[in-house]
Amino acid sequence: MFSKHSSYGWESGDFGKYALIGAASQIGGNLRTTISLTVIIVECTGDISFGLPIMIVLMISKWVGDFITTGLYDMNIEVLGIPIIPFEAPPLVDDIRASEVMTSPLIGFRPKEKVGQIIDILKTESMCGFPITETPEDEPGRIKLKGLILREQLIVILKKKIFAPEGLPQPKNITIADFRNFYPLYLKIKDIAISEEERDYMIDLRPFYNPTPHTIEKTTDTQMTPFSAIDSTPTTPSLYTWQ
Repeated sequence: MFSKHSSYGWESGDFGKYALIGAASQIGGNLRTTISLTVIIVECTGDISFGLPIMIVLMISKWVGDFITTGLYDMNIEVLGIPIIPFEAPPLVDDIRASEVMTSPLIGFRPKEKVGQIIDILKTESMCGFPITETPEDEPGRIKLKGLILREQLIVILKKKIFAPEGLPQPKNITIADFRNFYPLYLKIKDIAISEEERDYMIDLRPFYNPTPHTIEKTTDTQMTPFSAIDSTPTTPSLYTWQ
C-alpha cells in the first residue's frame, strides 16, 4: 500500500517477501528458535538468498520475546512438570551456596566394595551417580575423591556378575557394548537376582568409574552450581562439593 500511494510512484513492491518476514518473526517469537527455524523456512520457500534476512528477523524476535516472557517450548515444559534444568538460574539465588542445598551425609562407594552393600544402597537411594571415595592411610580423618560411577553402570555390572570372592580375580567378560546394549531401557535393581553367598563377594570398581568427575567448592553460589556447570557437562550426576 505504501509503495502504491507514495509520491515516488513505486508500484513494484513484493508483498510476499514482507508477508514471509512477518510470519517468520511471529513464529520466531513463539518458538524462540533461530538456526533450525531459518533452515525450515528456507527449505519451504526454496529461496536461499533470503536466509540472512530471515535469520536476522528471528534473532530480533527471540531477543524481544525473551525480554518479555518465556518461549512456547519452555512454557510447555513448565506446565507438564518435566524435570529439565533451565539455562539460567531463577532470581534471588545469588546468596545461596552449594553447602545449603547439597545432600548430606555423603553416599558413595569404595574402590572395592561388597556386592551386598552396593545392592542395599541402590535399593534405598534414587541418585543417578555415586562418588568413589577412599581414606588415605597417612590421613585417617580425610576422605579423598577417586571418581564417579553411574547407577546404570552398577546395575549392568551386577547383571553380568562381574564380582568374585575376596582374594580371587574378578571376571573380565564385560565390554563397552554390554553397557550400550541396555541403553536406554536400563534394568532396575529389583530385576537383579543375587544370592546370599554372592552378597559377600567383592566388586573392583576401578576399571569402571570416571576418575575425573566435575567438582565444585561448597562455597560456590547456586547460580553457578547447577545451571552453568551442568550445561557444560551433560552427565548431570557429576556435580559434588568437596572440602
